[in-house]
Amino acid sequence: MIWKRRKKPPVRALLFDIGGVVVKARLEGFLQAGSLVYGCSEKVLARHIASLVEELERGEIDSYSLWEELGQKLESKGVGKAQDPEKLERLWAQMLEDSLQVDPEMLALCRRLQGKLPMGVLSNTITEHAAYLQKFGVYDIFNPCVLSFEVGMRKPEPGIYQLACDLINTPPENCLFIDDLKVNIKAAKACKLQTHLFKDRETLEVELKKLGF
Repeated sequence: MIWKRRKKPPVRALLFDIGGVVVKARLEGFLQAGSLVYGCSEKVLARHIASLVEELERGEIDSYSLWEELGQKLESKGVGKAQDPEKLERLWAQMLEDSLQVDPEMLALCRRLQGKLPMGVLSNTITEHAAYLQKFGVYDIFNPCVLSFEVGMRKPEPGIYQLACDLINTPPENCLFIDDLKVNIKAAKACKLQTHLFKDRETLEVELKKLGF
């Protein structure tokens, strides 16, 4: 018996991650700067800030609370020293311009796709990052924009994928989700979305041309 490969459903909508896809996000510098401010190693800082960043991305806490709780946690464990949260907020604001850079070629690709099919955003982000990117019109060509801090969920939680599909009014199997992180791609597949693990613009363009876009 010859088994025929099951044909994929047609793609009728695109859902883009932003950081690492449309925007080049280089946040490694924060760990280096933060470790100097808190007086701990980058590894220690990364370990203790991880859960707080998740809360920040869900909009459960603000940046001020993150810096405050992080300092208290580091100091209580004897691995760092608490700092004035306002100092860290200023440092974070200064680093935005250096760490977040819009990829003009990716943005141009998205603009070329406008009108061909619905395009939305599905992004883990925080208030300050979103406000910064909005100044450059990054979100203007996408509808809907599902931003984690606004909806109280973050990738790879299943609910945020279903919400994005509902808002773009397209069944999951007809949505192509584009993200640069394997963990988010795996979760999207589990939610029945089609996926593209983003490596570079050229590879994505080839994939989209195969799909007729």
